Amino acid sequence: MGIVDPSCVNSCTDRRMTCFEHVSVIQQEYGLASFAEAEAAAVTDQTRRCARRDCGRF
Repeated sequence: MGIVDPSCVNSCTDRRMTCFEHVSVIQQEYGLASFAEAEAAAVTDQTRRCARRDCGRF
């Protein structure tokens, strides 16, 4: 992981935003989407499919 001073790992929890920043970096690195983004995409896709079939559920 390239951590020069392992004692700094304990300080990661001192700041609330550190966790969110790490999540953001991991999402970008691996091309992941947040749950909210994935859910919105699924709902949009379902809405489009339903509209093409004119099923009237949306």
